[in-house]
Amino acid sequence: MSDADDYATKGADSEMLITDTSTIVKRMSHAKRNAEGKLSLQKKQRSYFSSISSELAELSFMRKEQLEEDKHYKIMQLSIEERKFKAESEWEERKIGMLEQELTMEMEKLKAETERERLNVDKECLSFEKAQLKFKVDVL
Repeated sequence: MSDADDYATKGADSEMLITDTSTIVKRMSHAKRNAEGKLSLQKKQRSYFSSISSELAELSFMRKEQLEEDKHYKIMQLSIEERKFKAESEWEERKIGMLEQELTMEMEKLKAETERERLNVDKECLSFEKAQLKFKVDVL
């Protein structure tokens, strides 16, 4: 049989699966083309061991893909968590900074009120002393 005939009977209806660089798994479909080009179903003819090894290779490939997808998903999830944590920590730092500023302003306000009260007390003392001196002058 020539390569073209071989392709017409087998090659057109088979799939090549590459599981990795060293393993190639060939899956034959149930349909074969006859001489007129029409599809006809044929029974698979594979040995028991090659069938198991092909399925094992395919399952191994599927598991490898699933592990890679899981790893990619976890990396994406960790990236999202990291960005979320970073945003939350930046927000907390800004909040702490604002609270520190608010505390500083409140302390300045209390200092100013304390100074004002002290000045009012000094003013009252001076007024009292003035009134005492005036009373002494009036008495004399």
